[in-house]
Amino acid sequence: MRIESIVGAGTTVRLYLCRTDTIPTEAAEQAGMATADGPVARILVIDDDPDVRSFLSESLASLGYTGVIKDDGADALSDLDRIDPDIMIVDFAMPGMNGAELAQKVRALRPDLPILFASGYAETAALDSVMRAHTILLRKPFGIDELQSALTDLLADRTI
Repeated sequence: MRIESIVGAGTTVRLYLCRTDTIPTEAAEQAGMATADGPVARILVIDDDPDVRSFLSESLASLGYTGVIKDDGADALSDLDRIDPDIMIVDFAMPGMNGAELAQKVRALRPDLPILFASGYAETAALDSVMRAHTILLRKPFGIDELQSALTDLLADRTI
């Protein structure tokens, strides 16, 4: 740790931590992540915002998941069988097909696919129609720890 203070200018605190790419095996297994001898959960992400897609892609990779990123519902639907996701992360408010419409179409094809709605959309009544078992709403903005917790909850009922 380094602390620098200048009168009238403020204080800067720097905390240096060792970086590691290793995830303890027990924690990884509990989170449903990859281990040396275990599978990786495949997460299909559909969001029209490139910054959100980038955040989710990087977050999923750092947590040990395989992320497949799409920018609209139609593209995700056309590749659903090929991707074969374990979970789908969907933005609610998107142009063209919104998250609720996408969820309804996906549930007709894959009724047990867990869906995580990642949305800053304030109108909860519109979301109520698609909230079912194996569905979680995560309000934007959210952190990587909240994302991990939601994914862990969804994977807990599913065999990967």
